[in-house]
Amino acid sequence: MIIRDAIERAGNEQEIFFLLAAYIETVRNGDQLNLLPWQVRDLPLAGSDDLKARIYGLQARGIVSDIDRGIRLVVEETVDLFRTALRRLAFLQADRGLA
Repeated sequence: MIIRDAIERAGNEQEIFFLLAAYIETVRNGDQLNLLPWQVRDLPLAGSDDLKARIYGLQARGIVSDIDRGIRLVVEETVDLFRTALRRLAFLQADRGLA
């Protein structure tokens, strides 16, 4: 997936959150019936803890297994991107000696 590759190569936190926001905007524009959970479609993003909470919320509520297949695929893709972003953010922090 191209956006995942871009997140994996991002040079700083701002780039990562810009890419995630662009992804969310795109997904939200395609969700005209507002069927996606708020964790997938709401902005703004508020840092790593927000990403973790969104992932947890999607998984803890069992939302992934309780929804239509098409929506489930978007949710799973979003969780994958959020996890990729968290890994990249952790790497960048460690690289700067902040971890």
